[in-house]
Amino acid sequence: MQITSVTTRLAYGGRQTWVFVVVETDAGITGVGEASVEGKEQAVCSAVADLSRPLLGRDARRIEHNWQILYRHGFWRGGIVLDSALSGIEQALWDIAGKDLGVPVYRLLGGACRDRIQLYTHCGGATPEDLAARAKELVDRGWGALKIGCPGPELYANERRWLDAIDERLGVLRGAVGQDVQVMMDAHGRLTAGQAIRLLHVLKPWDLAFLEEPVPPENVDELMRVS
Repeated sequence: MQITSVTTRLAYGGRQTWVFVVVETDAGITGVGEASVEGKEQAVCSAVADLSRPLLGRDARRIEHNWQILYRHGFWRGGIVLDSALSGIEQALWDIAGKDLGVPVYRLLGGACRDRIQLYTHCGGATPEDLAARAKELVDRGWGALKIGCPGPELYANERRWLDAIDERLGVLRGAVGQDVQVMMDAHGRLTAGQAIRLLHVLKPWDLAFLEEPVPPENVDELMRVS
């Protein structure tokens, strides 16, 4: 089953533009993967085009072999754009494998661990009161888990003020939705390890489900320090 083309499709989803990778084969089976990087959509599309050249004519079912070729064939590797492009291609190859065998991909990866998953939605607000009102609205609509962003501008001028502002926002938020609603926060990889650790001490009383991407994702040593 030879790969005949690797292309990308952009889809605007309201909040951001999503990048999908489409891999076609001479057997008529098409696989789709997702490779979105917010704000870097065109860069990802170009990376997919660059990575796809060594794939043409290769067997789509040799997923690990193809992954190794894509990851190691060039001088440069790694980084959020290239890794996302590679991930989208690999997902599409797994999609092809599942369709070829007539089974969902999770069966190929060891089977299901659960039969339902927790969904969350994003929640924002300019002030703590705005945040609480929006959170209450979302909970009333049936959401049981909310993710908020980590405020940033005050961080570089006054860290203590920044931490106090986060503490205040979470206090007002918890007061609005109670303890039964899961709350999580995304730091968007903007913090140093020291800042992330100090932030986690502030977050502890508010029982957050997780702090997403406290430090840049490629900085594994600092992430280990935070954990």
